[in-house]
Amino acid sequence: MVLACLTSGHKLLICGNGGSASDATHLATEFLCRYREDRRPYPAISLTANGELMTAVCNDYGADEIFRAAGLGPGRKRATCSSLSPPAANQKTFLRALEEAGRKEVESICFLGRDGGFTKAWRLWI
Repeated sequence: MVLACLTSGHKLLICGNGGSASDATHLATEFLCRYREDRRPYPAISLTANGELMTAVCNDYGADEIFRAAGLGPGRKRATCSSLSPPAANQKTFLRALEEAGRKEVESICFLGRDGGFTKAWRLWI
């Protein structure tokens, strides 16, 4: 799903909470910059890399809306949203992002910790 997204020119949107926010930014960087050898950059965006935007959304809409309101703004049909979850996987930020991704027909992948929390119950297979 990620390969199809990136090689067709669509965006990979990556988000994470806590330490996974750093992982999301690191992963986006690996797609944007060369990994093992020179290649064209792939359009990957870390939704956690813009602290100013995240705090503005928290202030104006609430923390649960960070990825939905701010992050999935660039999302369009055929984009892919990848969520990296800390162990608990019970963040409303992910649930809101998945709901918005479904509304915008953005494919979603979640990497969940422990038992997957309530995020595991959300299934969106396109």
